[in-house]
Amino acid sequence: MKTPKLDEQIMQLNMYERNNEISENGKEILNEFRAIKEQLASCNVSGRLLEITLKEWEHTCDDGCCYSYGEDIYLNGEELDEQNAEDSKNALTAVLTKLGYNVEINYR
Repeated sequence: MKTPKLDEQIMQLNMYERNNEISENGKEILNEFRAIKEQLASCNVSGRLLEITLKEWEHTCDDGCCYSYGEDIYLNGEELDEQNAEDSKNALTAVLTKLGYNVEINYR
């Protein structure tokens, strides 16, 4: 994500920091700007490989009277909370929500 104004502010504050011309408040602001820049960079998934794994499971009660099955979903090795990943809408919603998107999926 391009952030020219943020980049410009960080460059200016970096220059003040290198020249020891920055106040404590300025240092705090610089650190906040750096954290924001890092967060924005981590949210940008363009060009990054997203590893999505669907793991099937099944369960039969001890007495055999009930049977259930489904899929767990993992994003880059982390299991997501979605319990019904076998449903494509639930799986897409879980992944996109984990990536920070607000999601509304409609059927036609």
